[in-house]
Amino acid sequence: MFNGATLPQNRPDDSGHNASAVYTNSLFRNLCIGVNEGYFTAEGPNDSTKFSSEKPFGNGQGNVYAQIMHETSNSYGFPYADANLKTLLVAAIDSPITLTILRDDEPGDYHG
Repeated sequence: MFNGATLPQNRPDDSGHNASAVYTNSLFRNLCIGVNEGYFTAEGPNDSTKFSSEKPFGNGQGNVYAQIMHETSNSYGFPYADANLKTLLVAAIDSPITLTILRDDEPGDYHG
């Protein structure tokens, strides 16, 4: 529900357009990020456009499990954590990217 209307999620609306689903998913994602990373406060302004420049869990609020995962590993503590908590890969424009595919039982550089 958004503004009293039921909006579709992850599927086209009755006219075959997916714009409202895109808006719904973006709103849901930003709400999850704000709640889990502790950006929402009673004082506001609670502006999701500023989330990426704010320090996660900086005000002592948020999902404690997600905070522990963020501080102690390279794992995500909740869905959408990749939106602005961690950058997993930054590629140099003037360098090739080499991708190494590991076996299913090979951990590589992962640490938990």
